[in-house]
Amino acid sequence: MYKDFVKISVRSLRKRGLRSWLTMIGIFIGIALFVSLISLGQGLQNAINEQFDIMGSDKIFIQPLSFGAPGTGNIKFYEDDKEVVGSVEDIDKFAAWNFRIGRIEHKDYLMYNYVMGLPTNEEMELIEEFSNYGIEQGRWIRKGDRYKANIGWDLANVPNILGPKTLKTGDKLVIEEQEFEIIGIVTRVGNPSDDRSVFISLETFEDLYDVDKEYDFIIAQAKPGVDPEEVASELKRKLRDERDEEEGEETFEVQTSENFRESFNDIFAIVQYFVAGLAFISMLVGGVGIMNTMYTAVLERTKEIGIMKAIGARNSDILKMFLIEAGLIGLIGGTIGIIIGFSASKFVEFIIKNVLGFELLSVRFNIPLMAMVFLFSILFGAVAGVFPAKQASEQKPVDALRYE
Repeated sequence: MYKDFVKISVRSLRKRGLRSWLTMIGIFIGIALFVSLISLGQGLQNAINEQFDIMGSDKIFIQPLSFGAPGTGNIKFYEDDKEVVGSVEDIDKFAAWNFRIGRIEHKDYLMYNYVMGLPTNEEMELIEEFSNYGIEQGRWIRKGDRYKANIGWDLANVPNILGPKTLKTGDKLVIEEQEFEIIGIVTRVGNPSDDRSVFISLETFEDLYDVDKEYDFIIAQAKPGVDPEEVASELKRKLRDERDEEEGEETFEVQTSENFRESFNDIFAIVQYFVAGLAFISMLVGGVGIMNTMYTAVLERTKEIGIMKAIGARNSDILKMFLIEAGLIGLIGGTIGIIIGFSASKFVEFIIKNVLGFELLSVRFNIPLMAMVFLFSILFGAVAGVFPAKQASEQKPVDALRYE
């Protein structure tokens, strides 16, 4: 019986041709929007969570509360602040560094990006662990490496950022009108900001930017077995006392890795709810289209309904036939929407990776999500066809046969 209903429904959709496709537009636009944006959001969220996993949950970040790009604010940390961080009993190790958006030149090419002043002692080990930095070619800057630099992977390998040719160790850069020799290429991180940065020693950074023992960022690592949240609270209290600031009026913030992870996940959740809302509105429009098409189909097939009832079809049979037809519209629209949405998200991933150089984003085919979307589109189509189907099933055979 149901096989016959499906055959009748498919034949009816084919007969209406263009009208059937126009009806599906609202469905597959909504599904495509939902699938593409949710897939991209989940891909980015997974990439960031993976970075947090690599970073570890024992990291504590101390940064100034200031507006603008990092390193451009007027709130800084000083040696006394570093000593306070080191005085907290449950902190295993810590590191501080500086960064500015600097003028970087190579021959006739000019760009502005981060110039980072990194420590050249044991503190650098923690920064490497936190940032996932490594050296692909050459070596890291060392103490006494005056006017020598490491550069990010993109600066060395991507044409037309700092010249048509790749850069290598031994080449020269000019930073803030001071010439530097490249002594190492940093491995690709996947973040354009890092991959286009220049790294110099803290001592050289202080000379270049005329600063003295001040820092833009401090990172600490809690000792094994202790709660990073408790360590962060103690550190915040001590820093507040040292800087003579009132509670709630601090010029800095102290956050753990988990704090950052939760903040990112909360933001992604809000974005995904917003996207789902947009998709649902588009689906509602598609549902109205299905309802309109099904009402028209009922009118066009009134005599057919009368004949079916005259030869023994029950109200429930007519109802099922029209519900199956509406569900098929949802099924086809949902399938097309999933294909378009996932293809669009993979295309965006390709553009972001190959044009923008952001390697972290990875879109995966989420089978549970796709199955949920697929079933929802069928159910949504069927629900949109309930009222037209009910109207068709309640027609009296005599009236239907006399309809012209």
